[in-house]
Amino acid sequence: MDRKLVIVADAAKAHFVVGEQKRLHRIILEMTNEDLDTHEPDPKRNGRTIGGLNFYDPHTDHKESESQAFVKKIMDTLNHYMQEQHYESLILVATPKMLGLIRKKLNPHWNVVNSLALEATQMSLQELEEKVFS
Repeated sequence: MDRKLVIVADAAKAHFVVGEQKRLHRIILEMTNEDLDTHEPDPKRNGRTIGGLNFYDPHTDHKESESQAFVKKIMDTLNHYMQEQHYESLILVATPKMLGLIRKKLNPHWNVVNSLALEATQMSLQELEEKVFS
């Protein structure tokens, strides 16, 4: 029996779904990015003037940092599920940016059988199943 773990993610949410054969059975975990859009911009990061010259501090966009932190949480959870639950394969469904971030962190020994770049966190299991297995 080929047990698949399907990860559905965007910058705000992630779902872990169990699939077998060509069916999705249930959501086993839902995660939310609580840090998304909760930080006020730092007024000190707008730049400085010294002797009439403008200097801007190098920085990473805070949304990018929050996305990277959320991907780390997703990957920590994924590591646990892949090791402890004995899934044979993995399917990734995420927005293009999140899909790229997740792919960078994937264990090369995991069997990724499919990956789709689309917004799917609002889809029902039936809609998702049609996209993933068609």
